[in-house]
Formats: sequence, C-alpha cells, structure tokens
Amino acid sequence: MQKKMMIVEGDSSTRSVLNELFSKKGYQVRTFENALSAREWYGVSHDEQDVILINSKTLGERAANELIADSKVSNPLLPVVLICDSDSMSQAAEVIRSGKYHYLLAPITAEHAEFVVEVAFKQAESAKTAEAATPKNLGSLFTNFPSLDELEKEYMKIVLEKTKGRKERAAKILGINRRTLYRKEREYGWVSEEEQSASPHLDQSASH
Repeated sequence: MQKKMMIVEGDSSTRSVLNELFSKKGYQVRTFENALSAREWYGVSHDEQDVILINSKTLGERAANELIADSKVSNPLLPVVLICDSDSMSQAAEVIRSGKYHYLLAPITAEHAEFVVEVAFKQAESAKTAEAATPKNLGSLFTNFPSLDELEKEYMKIVLEKTKGRKERAAKILGINRRTLYRKEREYGWVSEEEQSASPHLDQSASH
C-alpha cells in the first residue's frame, strides 16, 4: 500500500526538494506552505497520513498543534518529523528530546531525509508491535527512543558506509568539515592507528 506523507514547510525550495524526493520513493505526498492550510485541508478530508514533516517554527501555532493532535487521534503513533535549521534547532531541542518527534536538519540532503524518515517508521512500527502486546504500557514506550547522540552516530555510520569511506564526500553530506568528521570518528573509536599515523595534521587539529 502506498504510504501517505504530509509536508508543511514555508520555504518553497525545501518543500520542492522533499516533495520530489519522496514522490520518487513511492509516497503519496501532499505539500502545504503553512500549518493553517494543512489544518483546513485535513479538517475536510480526514485523510489519514503515515508521516508528517513539519517546520519546527510552526510548533507555537495553534493550527500546527491542532493538526498534529487531530492526526494522532486515528494514529497515536504517527511519526512526526520536525524540519529544523540552525536557528530553530535550539528552540526545538526540548520537544525533540521528549522522544515524541524526530528531526531533519537543514540544509537537507537526500541521504539524511531518507534515513530520518526510515528511523521514524521503524520506531513507530516497533511501538505498535509493543502496544499490541501490552496496550497498558504505551506511555513507557517513548523511554526507549535513542538519544540525539545515538541517532547522530548511527547516521554518520550509514553515510560513511554509503560513501565507501570517502571522507570528503561524507563530510559534505553531513554538513560538517573534514576535521569535525575526523574528531567524531575518533570519539566513536572508528580511527585505526594506521589512519592516525597517516593523518597527523587532522589528529593535531582534532585534539584542540
């Protein structure tokens, strides 16, 4: 069955990129410039969605809160992914840490977007399976969500695998510089002694 996705994003470029990406992936995508128009459409259609991507800056708006709440009436474990930029990330951090939302950080890449939505679906499916087994324990399911650090580590691992270890390419996809990538690899214990010896300038930079 074709999955349905709603995208609520004010930036036309970001909206277009996401629409094209997930339409090609087989999703039935509906896009909206703002939460009010999305809320009005949903109020009439009641077309149940499988995932919602929404700009984090709309969370303070009544229409956005009503849209999410109404959508979760029929699907309590509906994955909601917040689209954040560097300015809004700090404001959205609290709700993201609650485990009720996933996040997609701009500038958006296809690899990042696909990974985040995949993780959101997997966690929702896991939660549905657990709910079916023990419906009274729904509230405790959210405590099992991975932390932001864990998601970052997993995403970085996937990007490195997909780029076959090409560091410059991986750093570009991740939106960080080569030195930051090297520092993260060291933190996670992914740098061998041979690699450290071969990249002394990066090793010195990462230590500062």
